[in-house]
Amino acid sequence: MNWACRMSYREKEKKKKKKREEEEEEEEEEEEEEEEEEEEEEEEEEEEEMLSRKDKSTPCLPGNMAGVVCSELGSLWGKCSFPDKANERIFICLVHFNM
Repeated sequence: MNWACRMSYREKEKKKKKKREEEEEEEEEEEEEEEEEEEEEEEEEEEEEMLSRKDKSTPCLPGNMAGVVCSELGSLWGKCSFPDKANERIFICLVHFNM
Protein backbone atom coordinates (compact mmCIF):
# COMPACT_ATOMS: atom_id res chain seq x y z
CA MET A 1 0.00 0.00 0.00
CA ASN A 2 2.76 2.41 0.89
CA TRP A 3 4.53 1.77 -2.43
CA ALA A 4 1.34 2.41 -4.40
CA CYS A 5 0.76 5.70 -2.59
CA ARG A 6 4.29 6.86 -3.38
CA MET A 7 3.89 5.99 -7.06
CA SER A 8 0.57 7.80 -7.23
CA TYR A 9 2.12 10.86 -5.56
CA ARG A 10 5.03 10.87 -8.02
CA GLU A 11 2.68 10.63 -10.98
CA LYS A 12 0.63 13.55 -9.68
CA GLU A 13 3.78 15.61 -9.17
CA LYS A 14 4.94 14.83 -12.71
CA LYS A 15 1.58 15.91 -14.10
CA LYS A 16 1.67 19.14 -12.09
CA LYS A 17 5.20 19.88 -13.27
CA LYS A 18 4.29 19.19 -16.89
CA LYS A 19 1.22 21.43 -16.62
CA ARG A 20 3.31 24.26 -15.09
CA GLU A 21 5.86 23.97 -17.91
CA GLU A 22 3.13 24.12 -20.56
CA GLU A 23 1.61 27.21 -18.93
CA GLU A 24 5.01 28.91 -18.81
CA GLU A 25 5.58 28.15 -22.50
CA GLU A 26 2.17 29.61 -23.39
CA GLU A 27 2.93 32.77 -21.40
CA GLU A 28 6.30 33.17 -23.16
CA GLU A 29 4.66 32.76 -26.57
CA GLU A 30 2.02 35.36 -25.71
CA GLU A 31 4.70 37.82 -24.55
CA GLU A 32 6.67 37.30 -27.77
CA GLU A 33 3.55 37.92 -29.87
CA GLU A 34 2.80 41.11 -27.94
CA GLU A 35 6.36 42.36 -28.45
CA GLU A 36 6.17 41.65 -32.19
CA GLU A 37 2.86 43.51 -32.45
CA GLU A 38 4.31 46.52 -30.59
CA GLU A 39 7.34 46.59 -32.91
CA GLU A 40 5.10 46.45 -35.99
CA GLU A 41 2.96 49.29 -34.64
CA GLU A 42 6.05 51.42 -33.97
CA GLU A 43 7.34 50.81 -37.50
CA GLU A 44 3.96 51.75 -38.98
CA GLU A 45 3.85 54.94 -36.90
CA GLU A 46 7.36 55.88 -38.06
CA GLU A 47 6.40 55.29 -41.68
CA GLU A 48 3.22 57.37 -41.33
CA GLU A 49 5.23 60.16 -39.72
CA MET A 50 7.71 60.10 -42.59
CA LEU A 51 4.89 60.21 -45.14
CA SER A 52 3.24 63.16 -43.42
CA ARG A 53 6.32 65.35 -43.92
CA LYS A 54 6.39 67.43 -47.09
CA ASP A 55 9.21 69.02 -49.06
CA LYS A 56 7.85 70.31 -52.34
CA SER A 57 10.96 72.37 -53.04
CA THR A 58 12.74 69.17 -54.07
CA PRO A 59 10.91 67.29 -56.81
CA CYS A 60 10.88 63.52 -56.60
CA LEU A 61 12.32 61.89 -59.69
CA PRO A 62 11.83 58.18 -60.33
CA GLY A 63 14.53 56.12 -58.61
CA ASN A 64 16.41 59.15 -57.28
CA MET A 65 17.17 59.88 -53.67
CA ALA A 66 14.63 62.36 -52.38
CA GLY A 67 16.62 63.66 -49.44
CA VAL A 68 15.71 63.56 -45.79
CA VAL A 69 12.09 64.59 -46.29
CA CYS A 70 9.99 63.16 -49.09
CA SER A 71 6.61 64.35 -50.28
CA GLU A 72 3.50 62.49 -49.23
CA LEU A 73 1.87 59.72 -51.21
CA GLY A 74 -0.35 60.85 -54.03
CA SER A 75 1.02 64.39 -54.23
CA LEU A 76 2.27 66.01 -57.43
CA TRP A 77 5.80 65.09 -56.45
CA GLY A 78 5.31 61.33 -56.32
CA LYS A 79 5.31 58.31 -54.11
CA CYS A 80 8.16 57.32 -51.83
CA SER A 81 9.36 54.02 -50.46
CA PHE A 82 11.26 53.60 -47.22
CA PRO A 83 13.81 50.78 -47.31
CA ASP A 84 15.67 50.55 -44.01
CA LYS A 85 19.37 49.88 -44.57
CA ALA A 86 21.77 49.77 -41.62
CA ASN A 87 19.24 51.58 -39.44
CA GLU A 88 19.24 54.60 -41.77
CA ARG A 89 16.08 55.61 -43.55
CA ILE A 90 16.64 55.97 -47.27
CA PHE A 91 13.94 57.72 -49.23
CA ILE A 92 13.53 56.66 -52.84
CA CYS A 93 11.00 58.26 -55.12
CA LEU A 94 9.02 55.74 -57.15
CA VAL A 95 6.80 57.94 -59.30
CA HIS A 96 6.95 61.53 -60.57
CA PHE A 97 3.67 63.02 -61.76
CA ASN A 98 3.77 65.56 -64.56
CA MET A 99 1.71 68.70 -64.00
